[in-house]
Formats: sequence, structure tokens, C-alpha cells
Amino acid sequence: MPGRRFEWFETDQNCPAGAVSNKMRFSNPSYPTNDELRAWAAGADPVPPMQDWDLVLSWSMDPGFLRLCVELAEDTAAGASSFFSWCCINS
Repeated sequence: MPGRRFEWFETDQNCPAGAVSNKMRFSNPSYPTNDELRAWAAGADPVPPMQDWDLVLSWSMDPGFLRLCVELAEDTAAGASSFFSWCCINS
């Protein structure tokens, strides 16, 4: 859905009018939902919401979450492919 993107991204004061920041808002960055991770990973140049986010995510790794990380790491078209590869290695 084209409008869905604006629900998850916040506008940035430094962006031109109508532009969308690449900083995504998560309901809880320490425990993001699968949908939030997929939306974040699909971004062209996703910015982690916090320092050491790869470590935070790898600490809470369960089998279902690991499958999602592997799936996102395999998607080389996604901007976050290498980020999720790193999460899988650290888990």
C-alpha cells in the first residue's frame, strides 16, 4: 500500500517539503515486529534506530526470528541485507 509508508516513517525537518526521512519509528526497537523489520529492511538506506541494534536483536534471537533474519539477509535487493547477515552471524 503506498500510503502505509507514511504511517511508519516520520518526516524530518531537514528533508524537503513532502520528503520522508529514512529514520523509521518502531513500537519498541528492542523487540520489533516482523512487519516493522520487513518495512525497515526494504528501505534503500535503512538507519538502525539505536546504537548496537544488531547486538540487541541477536540477544533476543528465537528460531522464528532467526528464520526472518536469514530471509532478510538473503534478499540482496534490500538495503539491509548485510545488516541481517551480521545479525545471523552474531546469534
